[in-house]
Amino acid sequence: MKTTAFYRLICILLAAIALLAVLPAASLAAGNGRVSVDSSESGDGIVLINHVGKSPKKLKVRINYGNSAYNYDLDSSGKAEAFPLQLGDGAYKIGVYQQISGNSYSLLYSESVDVKLSSEKAPFLRANQRVNYTSSTEVVKVAKKLCKNLETDVEMIDAIYAYVIDNYKYDYDKAKDAVSGRLVGYLPNLDQIFETKKGICYDYASLLAAMLRSVGIPAKLVMGYVAPDNVYHAWNEVYIEGEGWVVKQVHFAGEEWKLMDPTFASAAANSAKINKFIGNGSNYATKYFY
Repeated sequence: MKTTAFYRLICILLAAIALLAVLPAASLAAGNGRVSVDSSESGDGIVLINHVGKSPKKLKVRINYGNSAYNYDLDSSGKAEAFPLQLGDGAYKIGVYQQISGNSYSLLYSESVDVKLSSEKAPFLRANQRVNYTSSTEVVKVAKKLCKNLETDVEMIDAIYAYVIDNYKYDYDKAKDAVSGRLVGYLPNLDQIFETKKGICYDYASLLAAMLRSVGIPAKLVMGYVAPDNVYHAWNEVYIEGEGWVVKQVHFAGEEWKLMDPTFASAAANSAKINKFIGNGSNYATKYFY
């Protein structure tokens, strides 16, 4: 009897091991019953985080890498959201916090994720909370159509950039809400922006990044300050094969690429003064990029 029970136990253990081997990586996410952190796609610069079930309080995610810290709101309905691991290879410390009251939060869960990116460009080819799109997002469909018969990255970048600055207008009412603090925690809704054909700088930069990424062109959504008044602003950097990231100015084929600021470019109406401003990378100081 003891021998039979022993073999039965061995069979159960072997079956459990076999089941674990075929389970998808997402089901092996770390967590503590209240928070789930799925790092199975960390090689692509993405971590999926969600609160398990609806939270009655506001939630925050803090991701530390070296001396850098990025803070995000986390959906309180229990939906998983993708957050970028965009600062390179190494250890990222992830903390999830729940509001106690006001600006006071308590730690729900923390863990470290050791990241080895498949390439330095990988995080900028994926959707995340700040550049949120799928294949059914309307501007992604537009990007596919614009680039269908184009051969080079430069042609695709030019077509998408022209589309954004020619078809979208600055939303001054939303800008007032942002300045007044009524847009705290705001995230761009790309389908809504597509429908209204207007947005603030954050919307423009998220829209452009999503369209470029969707056709395989690495693009950053960048946030920081612009001279001379140190106004908080959002713009883009794009990667051109053979040239690198367009950060200040990049030269190729006898032409000059300016830093990509779709908000100012849209408002420029061929203004020499605004175009000159965009062309001077020293007017821009990066604080965050996604």
